Amino acid sequence: MELPVECHNRLNPAPFYKTYLYLVHTAQCISNNLQKEDVFGNGQDLDVLVLSYDKRCTTNTLKHVKYVYNPLKKKMLTWSESRNYLYELARHKRYMFYTFMDDDIELHKTDPNKLDLKATMISLSDTSQSPFRLYENFLISFQPTITVPLQFENINTLTRKRKLPITYSGFHWDAMMSTFHQKALVYMLPYNTTTDHDHQSLWIAQQRFECKSFLLFNHQVAVASTVYINNTQHRKHQKGLKSYSKLLQQETLKAPVEIRKHPFVNQFIQQLQNSTDGIYYDLLIPKCKDIFPYRYIDGKLQIN
Repeated sequence: MELPVECHNRLNPAPFYKTYLYLVHTAQCISNNLQKEDVFGNGQDLDVLVLSYDKRCTTNTLKHVKYVYNPLKKKMLTWSESRNYLYELARHKRYMFYTFMDDDIELHKTDPNKLDLKATMISLSDTSQSPFRLYENFLISFQPTITVPLQFENINTLTRKRKLPITYSGFHWDAMMSTFHQKALVYMLPYNTTTDHDHQSLWIAQQRFECKSFLLFNHQVAVASTVYINNTQHRKHQKGLKSYSKLLQQETLKAPVEIRKHPFVNQFIQQLQNSTDGIYYDLLIPKCKDIFPYRYIDGKLQIN
């Protein structure tokens, strides 16, 4: 896979304030672990926007970390409500990448022996870098439309028969940590909180979000295999899934007629009726100027 050549990089900077903005939902203050130098502690090329839903944070000492306190005055904001509010605060700011993440996640380096590294991509698994810097290195190198880390529970399954490609595209991904290129942000956010009934299950909004990403940016959700994610806490919340095939059918009704009739979409809906596991693709990395929805109906982009 070739790296993008027309996108901005550190030698050819875009008119962005900084490259990375992290948007975090937490009870009060982000953990000491996230404040470390090799995570959020160095604000040279990143900022952090934190929404505290339970109590105000009064101990922040990092100038590039900004807190906002529960805007809806609710005891517990859902993930969707929190991320929608953070999105409204951030969408007019100038960053290249916007990363929404839970406060209890841990990012780890993937064992390089499990990766299928090409000679030009060795730097993407530089073990001297922290996991967050590795993830950022992946973002600035490939500049995907949407990016998520590898999930811990998928490592052994995906490497059972072969090494992992440095990146690939998948349908099912966890919202614990997800990054949006500035040009994709406005198309994907906000979350739908009106029809997805967060009070019944916090998972359904993310299911619909996955379906939306499939329709808008097919083959463009990059899994960054150089790092994997795990969450350290499992808080109690409403759980329950809906049928992916039915949700995708609902989202398809909002799409242009070319999408509704596209054979790939209809075939995928049938595939989802059986399983959402093991659905992976080759990744499409469009040049920055070409990040826009429904590229796969363009005659120049063939999906096999």
